[in-house]
Amino acid sequence: MILELKHFKNNLPAFVIEFLDLACEHDFLPSIIGGIPRDYLLSNTIGSDFDICLRAKKNLDQIEAFTIFLKNKYPDLSEKAYHVLDLGNGIEVSFPRKEIFGNEIGHSNFEVELLQDLHFNEDVQRRDFTINAISFTYVLGNFELNDPLGGVSDLKNRILRAANYQNFVKDPVRFLRAIRFHILLDFEFETNTEELIKNMHLKLTAHYLKYEAKKTKRPLTFLLMIKYFRDDIIPIDFEAKDDDILEYENQVELKDLGEHIRFAFFLSKEIRMNVLGLFALKTVDVYNIKPWQIDLFELRDIELEHLNKLSFIKELIRFFEKATGINPAILNYFDFKKPISTLFYQQYNEVNISVPKNVEPKLRSLFVFREKLKEIL
Repeated sequence: MILELKHFKNNLPAFVIEFLDLACEHDFLPSIIGGIPRDYLLSNTIGSDFDICLRAKKNLDQIEAFTIFLKNKYPDLSEKAYHVLDLGNGIEVSFPRKEIFGNEIGHSNFEVELLQDLHFNEDVQRRDFTINAISFTYVLGNFELNDPLGGVSDLKNRILRAANYQNFVKDPVRFLRAIRFHILLDFEFETNTEELIKNMHLKLTAHYLKYEAKKTKRPLTFLLMIKYFRDDIIPIDFEAKDDDILEYENQVELKDLGEHIRFAFFLSKEIRMNVLGLFALKTVDVYNIKPWQIDLFELRDIELEHLNKLSFIKELIRFFEKATGINPAILNYFDFKKPISTLFYQQYNEVNISVPKNVEPKLRSLFVFREKLKEIL
């Protein structure tokens, strides 16, 4: 791992450098902290979400005055909780603060005290992991590394270590973030941190489960990992489908969370319904079909009366009618008993079939389905 801060500066977007210079002109010491330094140290890449901490060089009155200035300069600015400023361009601005926790467990169960002269070592105690407490501080037009908790060493060793053990367990969302980073970075937990996540009191909501699951881009793997560390949290039995889940999410990129789960056909309909419920998502269009067991070439030659008796046939027809709006990676992942191309779904919805008058009304949709198969296959 080689730290090239000159390269880092040269590859920053111009608007970020402009903001850092602006902060310096207003007597602040700015530091880029969190994901940007972490990912740059890991892969020499620079993301698009900049968490910038500003330390007032004179007094706390600077913060209010600079906030007013920023609101005038950045029309899309919004002020979040704890005096965090979202400039609307990928930059979030925060100020050194202490988080004073109450007795209850909860994501927002603390009060904030802004401090002008809070030392780097103290300010980062509110971070989740040491690897997210690394910062690049902007001094006289150049960057300096600040690593008060040894995050660089943990990056090298691919370890997730809580920044502050006492604070970590007071925020249940940090448990979910721990699972997310474990999946995305493929890092192992430091021994004490693993003990914390296995034993901390958890009060999780569908909102945060869904939010963190989306950020992993592997929501089913995310639930599997939660169950691995805390089997009491996810009340769903995946029926030993771990390998199928890993294979599916290796091949299918998450685009829509609901779609990703609804069409994971290797899981039973009941499991998919339960997962959708866990994320507080709608449970419409959860089909009970198994494509790999269905031979479309056989279906095109079946008598309508026999076709009508197949348990999956109505859902299969609805699936075909909506298939052109489904993530193509999902369609590519699931083959029927005899494979078809993704072009099939487009042709299925484009071809027109005339229904003879002698076909019973209850069989008309089946007739159209069968004739379309004959036309295309």
